[in-house]
Amino acid sequence: MLLDYKLNEISKEDIEAAYNAGRARLVHAWTNGGIKTRLAIDGLDIDTRGQTYSVWDAVWTTAPKSLEDCLEAAICCLESLDPQIGG
Repeated sequence: MLLDYKLNEISKEDIEAAYNAGRARLVHAWTNGGIKTRLAIDGLDIDTRGQTYSVWDAVWTTAPKSLEDCLEAAICCLESLDPQIGG
């Protein structure tokens, strides 16, 4: 199963189409284990760093450098979900 950062189920084809159209974004957030990265395919740029009460609430996006970056950022199993990203 592949999920975006909002926990919407997406296919590999959806990811590839978003990447090819320039809509794929890597969504980053701080977690206890460091920075966690997930995938967005809506093309929206977000950067709340410096605008939140806590660094733990900050989220920002970057453009992926490759399709592989997108696929690695997609959540592959529900056990790895982090409530800070996608909640």
